[in-house]
Amino acid sequence: MKKFLLICFMAMLLVNGNFFSLKAQDNPVEQKQPDKKKKSKFGSFLGKLGEATTGINMTDEPFVVVPTLLKAISAQLVGCYGESNTGLIELIFTVKNNNNLNFINMSPDKAYDKSGNAFEGGYDSKAIDLPRGIPIKATLEYKNVNVALTQLELIKVRANVNGGSESIEFHNIPIQWDVQPASAQVESATPAATKVFCPLKLGVSVNFVSCVGDPGSRSVSLVFTVKNSNNTDHLNFYPDKAYDSSGNTCKGTSGSEAADLPRDIPVKLALEYGDVDANLKYLDLVNVKVNHSGGSCSIEFRNVPIEWAAAK
Repeated sequence: MKKFLLICFMAMLLVNGNFFSLKAQDNPVEQKQPDKKKKSKFGSFLGKLGEATTGINMTDEPFVVVPTLLKAISAQLVGCYGESNTGLIELIFTVKNNNNLNFINMSPDKAYDKSGNAFEGGYDSKAIDLPRGIPIKATLEYKNVNVALTQLELIKVRANVNGGSESIEFHNIPIQWDVQPASAQVESATPAATKVFCPLKLGVSVNFVSCVGDPGSRSVSLVFTVKNSNNTDHLNFYPDKAYDSSGNTCKGTSGSEAADLPRDIPVKLALEYGDVDANLKYLDLVNVKVNHSGGSCSIEFRNVPIEWAAAK
């Protein structure tokens, strides 16, 4: 009897299993198709990552390869502009110090088109100061480029640093013939508060007062106070360089300021910098060189707002 009941129970299970199997076949679960758009974007991302890592073309988009020796810096393409009547092109890019590499010498090497033709770089080299965290713009020339080209497959830039030499590679670079490089500044809508970094060894405190610009002469005057909080009774200040958010460099134009510093009395000073774009709202960095009894150093003013005077 027990054996008969067990056989009946097993038969019921088989019948129910087939029923649910048939039901499942009648109502198959809808298979979600992969999003081709997402897959495409992800593939493009992988391609860019692979290019930057290996230097091998995987897409037609521009990318930059910085060698391991130069890992302290990053480089970014701004544009490539050519003169059709001369075949001369200018490669414009920015270099940023992400670590402690404060100086680099760069020169044009060679450029190559898709057919393997090579174009020589000009003879100009650039000695570039690299303040930490500030992108600095550089321009290098390449000669006798075929004006029928719309793109260069590879542009090599030779970088000399710490006694070694390596190449930064710019791949898939479109050429803009007879077009002036854009001069528009890329600025933050709400720049950070102005900060002053003064070496402790100077024995002084420094406060930012203002930065007043003259649009006619494209110059600005940095005004600040210095207070002797130790026994530093005399220092010599002079304008070094200033940098905007697009990597342009503005050089100091005024002479030095020799300042007597009575103890605990703030002394106001003003230094001038030239070749400043009158559309700028602020400067990312303004450097002031200081000569003291033990040598020289720099005071840094970061995120400096400009108050432009009314045009005359």
